[in-house]
Order: sequence, then structure tokens, then C-alpha cells
Amino acid sequence: MLPTFSPQSLFLGKVFVNETDPGADIDLNDPLPFPSDFPGTIHSDPAPQNTTISVAIDSPSGTFQITDSILFDVGLVRIFDPDVGHSVRIKAYTFAGSHAGPGSIAVEAGQVLVVRVAFEAGPEPGTQTGQVSITDSDSGATIPVSLQTIAREGTVETSVAADHFSIAAAGRAELPVTVTWKSGPAADVAFRKAEIFLDAKVSMQETTVHVEPGETRNATLLFRADPDAKLGTFDLAIQQFAPNRLPFLHLLFLR
Repeated sequence: MLPTFSPQSLFLGKVFVNETDPGADIDLNDPLPFPSDFPGTIHSDPAPQNTTISVAIDSPSGTFQITDSILFDVGLVRIFDPDVGHSVRIKAYTFAGSHAGPGSIAVEAGQVLVVRVAFEAGPEPGTQTGQVSITDSDSGATIPVSLQTIAREGTVETSVAADHFSIAAAGRAELPVTVTWKSGPAADVAFRKAEIFLDAKVSMQETTVHVEPGETRNATLLFRADPDAKLGTFDLAIQQFAPNRLPFLHLLFLR
């Protein structure tokens, strides 16, 4: 009789950025043993009898892969619990053997079987689904698995022609900017003025530069000063960070 496995479906963690190589579930902890709730895995209740269990992905050439099947002996240990002031007995799992990849593993009565699933995100974003097949000589179980991916963002290098500029009251100024593609797919880089310096009375037209793989593109940042803006030179302090793996530049006007 096949033991009961849980969860009945497995969603492999959070949203992942597409990768070219397989990646194990980020919730798993290595080395063994795992925590008692075996996060991010498919695991059995203790097997009711000695049996040989086979584990496979229904579509071996697809996104999902079986990393390994791991056996644990289940026992009880006594530890001192400071919250209650005396010793308590807790369940303990002891590593008892494993089988790498898909295939069969002999499970003794009372042991727990853990199946770890890995994934390989495809080139297109979206939700990918598969199915883990777990069988013995008498019966079988199928457990749906899914993974949500987003497209990898491009990596770019940005540069501004100068770190300062002068502008007159009610006047305008221009500053060249260059965006160079470095890796990944096409990318959009946005340039905008930081909100914290609104009192500078100089506005900047938000500009987005699109670069395809292998490209370098130039653009011009346009600044306008209010009629009552103070004359002078504005230093350009540039902050670069990467929300969603894509750089943004905030231009800070410092008097």
C-alpha cells in the first residue's frame, strides 16, 4: 500500500527569474537533515510496510526534475524545554539513505520518504506546470508541481556627460546621457528627478532609453528652471540601484 504523500500539490517557492541552469527549490536546507516540516518538498507519512517506491517526472524532458529521494528513520528524543521548565519528547528524523535523481528506493515500515524537486526555468515568462509520479507495485499517486517565472532583465551601463550644469531663471539646459547594453535581453532605463528636491524649482523631463542587445544609445536630459529659481550651478548626484534587476538613475539637484 502506497503511503500518503503531502502536500498534494507543490508550488516551487516564489516568482523566479528565468535561468539557463537547473536550480533547487530555494526553501530547501542543505546539508541534511531537513526541518521536521520538510519545506518545499513532497514527503510521505511513515510507510505502513516495507515497499519499493518509484519516483519520476511524467515528462522527463520538461521543466521539472527529481533531485533525489531521501529516507529518514523516525524516532523520539527527550530535550529540556525552558518554556515549560521540564523535559519533553519531540519527534526526530535520522538520515537513513537516499537515491539521486528519478528511480526506485526501498522504504522500510515506519520510515519517511522525502522527494526533492528541482526546476529549469524556460526562456519565456509564465507559469509552468508538471507532475510527479510516485508508484509502488500496487498503486500510484500523481502530484502536480508548478513554477512561476519572469523574464530576465537586461544589464546596462549608464553614464552622464557631466556631474554639474548651470541654468538661469526661466531658462533651460541640456545634458547628454549614454546607455550601453551589457548582458541579457533588451532593456529600458528610466531617468527621472528625485522627488526630494522639488524645492530646487528646476524640473526635468523624464526620459526612457531603450537598448537592444549589443547597442549603445545616446539621449538628452532636458531641464527647465522656474522664473523665480535662483541662479547658480547645480551639482548632479547620481544614485543607481536595481529594482527588478534594472537600473534607474535619480538625478539630485544640490545647491
